[in-house]
Amino acid sequence: MRIKVTMPGGKAGMVECSNAGTLVIVEGDITQDDMRNALNGVRPNSAVGEVNSLNADAHLVLRSLESAGWQVDWPEVDAGDDDPNDEDTPNIASTIH
Repeated sequence: MRIKVTMPGGKAGMVECSNAGTLVIVEGDITQDDMRNALNGVRPNSAVGEVNSLNADAHLVLRSLESAGWQVDWPEVDAGDDDPNDEDTPNIASTIH
């Protein structure tokens, strides 16, 4: 899945998640150095999923770039079916004592 990212100043590009779970730049003007420089100012925080390295999972890198001022055009996710009568999902209604 390709995701558009734009850094402060308007430089933009498209990234996608590699099979290893890291980000790969597939088009545009951004570079790995741009991303590294932006992440240098991010304080790692596992509670909110912020990292300061490109070696982390792609979604954590994107979240961290976003907190560093980048715009991340996250893909839309289809809404799930919350039907409690769905036969594929058990309807757990018992109380644990």
